[in-house]
Amino acid sequence: MIYDFWIGHPLNPRIGNFDLKSFFELRPGLIGWTVINLAMAAKQYETIGEVQNSMILICAFQMFYVWDALFNEVYLFELF
Repeated sequence: MIYDFWIGHPLNPRIGNFDLKSFFELRPGLIGWTVINLAMAAKQYETIGEVQNSMILICAFQMFYVWDALFNEVYLFELF
C-alpha cells in the first residue's frame, strides 16, 4: 500500500492541487543537483583560478535540463 502510494503515477498524493510527490521527490533532487554543480564550479575557480570550458558546459546543459523539468513539471503531472 505504501509502495503504491509513493510510486504509482496515477496515485500521486495530492492535497487539493498541491502534488506532494513532485514537491518532495522532484524539486529537492534537481535543485540540489544544480547547487552541487555550482559549488563544484566555485571550487574549481578557487583551486585553479578559472572555470574550465567543460565545467561551464556541464553546468549549462544540466541547468537547462533542470529548468526544463521544473518548468514542464505541471504539464507532466496533469497528464496522469
